[in-house]
Amino acid sequence: MAAGYAEPYALNVFIENEQADLDAATKEPAKPRGVPALEGDVMAWFSEGTTNIKGPFGFSGGFKSWFNTAPERVPLEAWVKIFVGNVKIKLQSYQRNPYSSSESTSRKTSSEPISLDNDSEPISPDTNTTPTSP
Repeated sequence: MAAGYAEPYALNVFIENEQADLDAATKEPAKPRGVPALEGDVMAWFSEGTTNIKGPFGFSGGFKSWFNTAPERVPLEAWVKIFVGNVKIKLQSYQRNPYSSSESTSRKTSSEPISLDNDSEPISPDTNTTPTSP
């Protein structure tokens, strides 16, 4: 959910009751990215960072990731390092929840950024700029 914010962010990730750290930042304004699973180009934020996720397929070190600008922040692609080398992960298919209400469905189609807190300003996916406070 932090993709698209100008300030770097740190997350605690829990996998199989083990905690890992993830530090990342959105490096540039949203740009169109070809995503076959979503049938064409979608606006996407590019983020990169580091992590130390353990486990049989855990990854550590640097990573790159792309998330769409919709409120769900669907992960589109990630480039990560695992114990056997580098891996590129791409979204193969995506289906919205068919049981969601019409209100939440209309919200999901919006590309307006959400607010994480008062310390971080979202980067607008429409104008490729950081909105100014009123």
